[in-house]
Amino acid sequence: MRLKFCGPGAKRVEQQEKRGLKLVAVSIVAVLLLHSPFLISLSQWLWGRDHYQFFPLVLIGSAALAWFRLNGRDWSPVCQISVRVACYAVLAMSLFILAHITSSHWLGVLAAILACWTAIWFVGGTELANELRGPVALLLLAVPLPLNLDLRLILELQKLATASAGQLLDLAGIGHTISGVAIQTASRDYMVEEACSGIHSLFSSVAAMSMLAALGHYGGIRIGLTLLQTAFWVCVANCLRVFTIVFARERWGMDLETGFPHEFLGVCTYALGLLMSLSTDQILRFVVPIDADSQSVFKKKTAGAMDDSFAYRLKKVRKSVASFFNDGRTSKTGTRAALASVLVIYLGLTGYSAIGALRAAPESAATVNFDEPITNLIGEDALPQQIGQWQQTGVRVVNRNPDDPLGANSIIWTFAGEGMEVEFSLDGFYSEWHDLSYCYAALGWKIESAFNENTDAGAPVCQLGLYRDSGDYAVSLFSCYDSQQAAIEPKDPNGTGIRKILDRLRAGSLMAERAQPVSPPVFQIQLMTSQQTSFMPHELRSAKHLFVDLRSRILTAVKESGNE
Repeated sequence: MRLKFCGPGAKRVEQQEKRGLKLVAVSIVAVLLLHSPFLISLSQWLWGRDHYQFFPLVLIGSAALAWFRLNGRDWSPVCQISVRVACYAVLAMSLFILAHITSSHWLGVLAAILACWTAIWFVGGTELANELRGPVALLLLAVPLPLNLDLRLILELQKLATASAGQLLDLAGIGHTISGVAIQTASRDYMVEEACSGIHSLFSSVAAMSMLAALGHYGGIRIGLTLLQTAFWVCVANCLRVFTIVFARERWGMDLETGFPHEFLGVCTYALGLLMSLSTDQILRFVVPIDADSQSVFKKKTAGAMDDSFAYRLKKVRKSVASFFNDGRTSKTGTRAALASVLVIYLGLTGYSAIGALRAAPESAATVNFDEPITNLIGEDALPQQIGQWQQTGVRVVNRNPDDPLGANSIIWTFAGEGMEVEFSLDGFYSEWHDLSYCYAALGWKIESAFNENTDAGAPVCQLGLYRDSGDYAVSLFSCYDSQQAAIEPKDPNGTGIRKILDRLRAGSLMAERAQPVSPPVFQIQLMTSQQTSFMPHELRSAKHLFVDLRSRILTAVKESGNE
């Protein structure tokens, strides 16, 4: 309980607290405004993905925890530039500049978090930083995994859930086989969709347990153990979910795949995983109490070390190092000059990027009304029955769940000719370039080759060479177009994250990635053919020629549907 005293001294302390809170608020608002282009862009990107839609709760939790720790605490504003503040500022500015050069909202958000941490050290020094370390660390939960690692994680979780559920089905005596992320029984196939991969439960449970760790002042080792056991229990609960769906259908004829039963089962398994995580955390706290491993033990070691000359000298060295990094090094005039210089750099880059984004923004509107499903845009007779030696043998319309590993809604035409059978499809909609390699990996295919090429002017195509351990081979050709029917440049299938950044740096333009903006939604055109032998060069040429012809016809049909 905090005792409040009256008098001039108490009023002065209260005024300092209010001034400090105002400085913190002003600093954070300034950081948000200067990084707003990146923050807005990333927020829109996160909201478009179901497994990241928990991020507003992370922001609210971080703000609430910061307010809880600062409200009623005695601390005085410092507002000095120390060696630590200068190092943080240089690193934050470097990330900010690199984010503008590479047009990366991911780097921009990291720069914003580091700038916020720098402002905290500048305003309040060690005292304020110790209080707000947890709330700032929570903000990292709102940063997505880079380089599409979340898609890889989804795929691995799908495979894990499929394999684990398969083992439980073996124990239950349910005959089945597994192909990629599909469980095949005698009656039907069960696809382990993205929603059933556990990615939603994993991310939200990790966020919840991280907030609990921040509230409890957990140490680094304890935080690591907490997150590991949380991930373990989420995977166990998700495995039980997939097993229950298949077992209920095969043994009792119950449908748990759709509607309220499916949603209720998902809530129950999520609650089970989170409950087991909380229970395991309580067991860890019972075995190694928080006070024992963080506070009282530290005090014991400190008290016992006072008589030890070596420990005493080591403590003095640490204190000297901390003083070197944390003590103010500039006068008020120097501090103001440094702040003005930093502000000019930030405002200049933010203004330049805003002007560049406005210039690069598409002026023309969408060529087609994309409010309705893509399967309603064109009819099944959009392609002719005969194209050269290729004969159309069938057409079907597939309306899938958005979480389905096979993708979005599709119209699929089948053609036979020149000794091959191919499937040509129009798929959509997507928010950006859609990489089919993840879809095929989910179906058990492995990538043998991947490259991009331009089959004709302004129409890039990505080609995937695929194979299965069973001895099957396949080729996939696909292109993506936005709502203005502008071809989207494929990403380098063999490029690493560092290579992509270096390519943008070599481009020499701050707006290199925005030079060809994408106007979502995006639709995809693909051709896929498979056989039990590797493809000969003439077969690949025939498939490419057919793809180019069919793609041109489909684009014309989509454009004509917009003019009706």
